[in-house]
Order: sequence, then C-alpha cells, then structure tokens
Amino acid sequence: MVVLSADDADRRLKAARTAMWVVGVLAMIAGLIVFLASRDATTVPDIDPSRARVFGIVSLVIGALYLVLGAAVRRGSRGAIWAGLVLVGLNLAQSVIAVTQANDAGVQPGTYVVGLVINVLLLVLLWRALQATETHGSTALEHQADRKQ
Repeated sequence: MVVLSADDADRRLKAARTAMWVVGVLAMIAGLIVFLASRDATTVPDIDPSRARVFGIVSLVIGALYLVLGAAVRRGSRGAIWAGLVLVGLNLAQSVIAVTQANDAGVQPGTYVVGLVINVLLLVLLWRALQATETHGSTALEHQADRKQ
C-alpha cells in the first residue's frame, strides 16, 4: 500500500477528476460535431449518416458519463474510480484495435495515437487516484475532514 499525505491524495484525486472532465468535454464536443454534420449527407460523403448519428449520440453519452464519474472521483469514490478504470480500459482496448487496423481502413495509424496516449495517461491518473483513496488505511476524504477540523 502506498502511504500518502492528505495533500498528495487530494492532488491525485483533483488530477484524475480534471483529466476525466477534459476527456468528457472533448468527447461531447466531438459527438456534437459528428451528430450535427451527419444531418447533411454532403458534409462527409464517405460516412453513412445514420452511423454518424449513432456515433455522435454515443460520444455525447460517454462524455456525460466521464463528467459524472469525474465528480465522483474527486469525492474519493472508489466505485467511480473503478468504473472509470473499466471505461478507460475498454476505450484503450478499442484504441489499440483501431491503431492495428488503421491501414486496412485506409487511415494513417498516427491518427489514433493521440487517443491511445490520452487513454494511457487517464488510466495512470485513475490508478493513482485509487491509491489515494487508500491513504493510511482510510479514504482521503476522511483525511480532508480531519484537516478541516
């Protein structure tokens, strides 16, 4: 077990929350752009508009999920951290598959590398947040409450 000060634990939880919020907002922006672009079939001629709409809606929902989980992570919720780890792990697996199949789809593999790096970074931050909840055998929130008294 990693023993952290309350301040270090607090910094780790804030970093994980912020990263989840950034990823969530970016996913929602991308989803909104794709959804709106899918309404005009001439905008992106090589993509089926119905599939683009579904992708846009799914991106909006996943982005909202990242925002909600980020708030819970900041409060030190181990369940939210584990849910975030699972979500990011699935996203990371999808990114790895996309990178390996990029040439078959006619896309440069480098296109997906940014997503891969972001997912690895988020996975590390969430893991560090999970360690922060184990500070001194109790949650970081209990330490924050003790500090405020």
